[in-house]
Amino acid sequence: QGYLFLLRDADDEPIFRRNLEMQNRLGVPSRWVTPEEIRHLHPAVVLDDVIGGTFCPEDGWCDTYTATMGFAAAARRLGVTIEEETVVTGIRHGTGRVQGVETARGAIATPLVIICAGPQTRQVGAMASVDLPIDPYRRMSFITAPFDTLPPTLPMTIDFTSGLYVHPESHGFLFGMGDRDEPAGAEKTVDEAWMLTTIEALVERFPAFEDANVLRGWAGYYEVTPDDNPLLGKVTEMEGLAVAAGFSGHGFMQGPAIGVCLAELLLDGVATTVDITPFRPSRFAEGALAQEHNVI
Repeated sequence: QGYLFLLRDADDEPIFRRNLEMQNRLGVPSRWVTPEEIRHLHPAVVLDDVIGGTFCPEDGWCDTYTATMGFAAAARRLGVTIEEETVVTGIRHGTGRVQGVETARGAIATPLVIICAGPQTRQVGAMASVDLPIDPYRRMSFITAPFDTLPPTLPMTIDFTSGLYVHPESHGFLFGMGDRDEPAGAEKTVDEAWMLTTIEALVERFPAFEDANVLRGWAGYYEVTPDDNPLLGKVTEMEGLAVAAGFSGHGFMQGPAIGVCLAELLLDGVATTVDITPFRPSRFAEGALAQEHNVI
């Protein structure tokens, strides 16, 4: 159904237009849209302060649980063994190289460990005596009860300045907005005060939601790095250790490409599908940050 970004800050326009140029060059049919075109795509949005936006009709969303189970089933068909409910308690290493993994069910000898531990990556890295700068930040989402005032064909719509997003989901609408002032932490419950702040922002931008009822909400984590881009590749301090984590909210969408690139790097010595060297874990020590602009 598409992704529709609403822009209110003129400083964001050049960045989004550069992104459009790259996307179009790679065959993605995204385009710049004027407020008049936005009104056609989403008649319910308040546009008084919107200067324009971007829209891609081929963007969409899916059921993350079903997708994950699909990846797991495909992996098993290819011979992968997935050890569920198996807590990793340590990473064996010595003389600068990985030797294995300690678990609650016993040790696994291996010369290669790939850390894909999301918000727990820093703690898992510490097991190998390396610092991987990824911290958990709470994000909350909410879903309305069935709500037929707005059609279920509307695109995923993001107010980029505030980070507010909303899209049709299960006969209602799913929405959320990150609290950019909240520090990193392990809290994973819904903040009732922030829920009210989010609802107020939703109704201000989309007044039709004044008549909607919130069915439920939940909290999870963004896994965030200092430059909002992932740690992807080999960890130079420890031979046999690699990492793919810290996607700052983009991990699910990028997952398949990340898998391909990391496999190329570890099996062939270099990722050829996409150049992932800007995301090397050593970039922070080198002072070569790759700052991401588009984080909501």
